[in-house]
Amino acid sequence: LGTYQGVWHAGKLIAPQPPEVRDPQTLYALAQDRAGDWWASYLNHDLFRYRDGKWEHPYPSLPKLRVMSLLSDSLDRLWIGYQGNRIAVVEGGKPTLMGAEQGLNIGNVLRIYERGGNLWVAGESGAARYDGKRFVPLLTADGHELRGISGVVATDEGELWLHGHDGAYRIGADQ
Repeated sequence: LGTYQGVWHAGKLIAPQPPEVRDPQTLYALAQDRAGDWWASYLNHDLFRYRDGKWEHPYPSLPKLRVMSLLSDSLDRLWIGYQGNRIAVVEGGKPTLMGAEQGLNIGNVLRIYERGGNLWVAGESGAARYDGKRFVPLLTADGHELRGISGVVATDEGELWLHGHDGAYRIGADQ
């Protein structure tokens, strides 16, 4: 759980708020990777990593944009969703930026989700599935984009559920 005080796990404060974050700030995103490191994004600050009892900025080359979402996936990659239709993925310590050139067209990246070998991204202007090279947009049956998607969940049966401005969407496993 991320709070103004820092990162809590099982009812214990394990990482205080980073020292650069002087006043209580909104924690936008939080993720833990396979190594046990915590990644956090605070309002108006760069991406932080908590390792060996201290906060650091491990990738100064990353964009100075607001980090909106984080995911440590099953392949031990760190996905970083930014405002302004940008995503970075860190694999093997090397960050790669992605955006419109890879088919991304979702605006601020509000959610990154992985399940069953699929990676989904969602934002203010749409949602998409990452096929390993490009982002493939999700559209309604009548061809419209899904707007304001902030929640993504998949069931064991393969259904995909999305929460957006217009309510909940259910996409059957066969679709």
